[in-house]
Amino acid sequence: MQKGATLKDVARLAGVSVATVSRVINGHANVSPRTKAAVERAIVKLNYSPNTIARSLVTGRTGIISLIIVQEDPIVPSTWSYELPLVQSIHDYLKAQDWEIQIAMCSYREFQEPGFLHRYLTRNTVDGVLIMAAWMVERHVVSELKTRQLPYVVLGSHDPDYESICIEYDNEGAIRALVQHLRDAGHQVFGHIGGPTHQLHMNQRLQGFLSALEEFGLPTWQRLTKFGDSNVETGYRVMQEFLAGEPRPTAVVCGNDDIAAGAMNAITEKGLRIPEDIAVVGFDDTVVSQVVTPKLTTVRMPLNKAGVLAAQLLMDELSQPNRERKRIVLPCEIVIRASSLS
Repeated sequence: MQKGATLKDVARLAGVSVATVSRVINGHANVSPRTKAAVERAIVKLNYSPNTIARSLVTGRTGIISLIIVQEDPIVPSTWSYELPLVQSIHDYLKAQDWEIQIAMCSYREFQEPGFLHRYLTRNTVDGVLIMAAWMVERHVVSELKTRQLPYVVLGSHDPDYESICIEYDNEGAIRALVQHLRDAGHQVFGHIGGPTHQLHMNQRLQGFLSALEEFGLPTWQRLTKFGDSNVETGYRVMQEFLAGEPRPTAVVCGNDDIAAGAMNAITEKGLRIPEDIAVVGFDDTVVSQVVTPKLTTVRMPLNKAGVLAAQLLMDELSQPNRERKRIVLPCEIVIRASSLS
C-alpha cells in the first residue's frame, strides 16, 4: 500500500520548514502570500491531507460545527422545504471557511427533555453549535451549552430570557401585512387556520393575526380562529367548519401553504370562487403556492440569508467569545398572487 505524503514531504517540495507548513495549514497570519502559495501548491501536488487529530492538538479545535435540527413529530412534507435551503446555505458558507458540519436531528419532544444534548455532543468533538428550531429553546439547553463552554447560535427561535444569539423571522409583521392587504381589498370578516400553537412560528403568526385585527378595528370571531396540524387535511377540515356556520369569512389567513391548499379545496368543493367569494393566503412560499389554482398569495422567508448569517455569527463567536448577545429579526417578503386579488 502506497504511503501518503507527510508534512516533511510538503515542506521539502515547497522549500520551507515543517513549522512554516504547519502555520499555513492552521491559518496563521505571519506567513507571506508567496510562501503560502508555494505550500498550497505542494499540498495539491502531493495530495496531502492534514491529520485532523494532529491539527486539533495544535489549534485546540476540531474544525467541526454541530448543526442540530429540531423537527416536527411526525415530520410533514413542508418541513423539508423550510430546512433544506437553510442547511445548504450553512453548509456552503462553512465549507468555504474550511469547517465541517456534523448534523444531528431530533424531534421537538426530545428537544424539550433535560439533558438531551448528551446524546449529540461532547466537548471534545465539536467547536460550536447551530440550533435550527421552530420551538422555544428551553433554559436547560442554554444552561448546558454554557456549562460546556460551547459557542452557539439559535436559528428560527429564541430562549425565554433572550440570552442567546438568535436569528428569527418577522412572522407577526408578515401576517400583519397580509391582513392589511386583505383589508384594503375590502374584507371585513377574517378567518385564521393555524398549525400547532406550541410551535413558536405558528404562535407568532397567530399573534400577528389577532393584533392586526385589533389595530385595523376588525372583529375577531372565535369560531373563525382554529388550529390543527401543519397539513392539507387540517385546512380542508377547518374550512368545512367555517363554511357550515355563520358568519362566513370572506378572507382566510393560513399558517402555511399546505393548510391554505386544503382550505382552497374545501372552498371550491362548495362551489365558491377564490378570491371572489373567499380570499385565501398562506405562508412559506413553497412549491404548493404555485401549483394550486388560483396561485396562492403567501410569505417568503429569507432562508438563504438566515443560514449564512447564522454561520457568520457563530464564526464571530468562535473568534470573539463572550460578546454581547443579540436578537436579529429578519423581515419577510409578501408575495401577492391571484388567490387574494379580486
